[in-house]
Amino acid sequence: QQETFEKLFGEHRPMFHVTRTPKTLQYHWMQLRKHRLLVDQRLQPLKLDDNALSFSDTEEQMVDGDILDMEMSTVLERELAIVDRQQKTAVRRLERELPKWQQLLDGTGGQSLGEFDDLTLAVLRGMLVRYLMRSREITIGRNANGHTVDVDLSLEGPARKVSRRQGMIRLEEDGHFYLACDGKRPVYVSGQPVLPGDRARLHHNCMVEICSLSFVFVINSPVVQALLAKERNLKSLQSSH
Repeated sequence: QQETFEKLFGEHRPMFHVTRTPKTLQYHWMQLRKHRLLVDQRLQPLKLDDNALSFSDTEEQMVDGDILDMEMSTVLERELAIVDRQQKTAVRRLERELPKWQQLLDGTGGQSLGEFDDLTLAVLRGMLVRYLMRSREITIGRNANGHTVDVDLSLEGPARKVSRRQGMIRLEEDGHFYLACDGKRPVYVSGQPVLPGDRARLHHNCMVEICSLSFVFVINSPVVQALLAKERNLKSLQSSH
């Protein structure tokens, strides 16, 4: 009430500026109350029991390893997504190029001119180099000090990520070729991943991708069939004796 401010002003007049009036005191008091700045309007500190944790206590209990694992998980997911997009892009590019290669093969009776001979079972053909498979089993990878493989992929292109022994191609008794992955990274056969320790069948003209290096696996069927027939005849002769 205004009477309260008139009484306060009268009792303490020497303390106020000469221009102050009970009405101006009431106005300032109302502004302080509006903004909750009066003494009886201030928030009281929250009473915490002994078991309550402060922000600093909670922060101290956080394990840096947990935070690092979360960050590494996010980074790994991002890198895997990038690798997946790159692999899919490469597969689509190879699929677009396949009709050109198929046309070349069809025009020469199923094989490129001069690619096969009577000793070649199959060919792993890249963009720059072709590797002839002249035994039932060959190793593929990267030559290094004290270690050699039958098929050195570094001749085709950058092979820094290729394991020294990336895999093995083998002609099995059933007449089919299989690629076993022995390296640290998977290989891809016709766009399907072959994880380390697994193997996949190689069909004629299938795509093989090894650490961004792309190849076409071409089978010399006449020579393969002749080899299998010869082995069957030998087994038949041995069993007859």
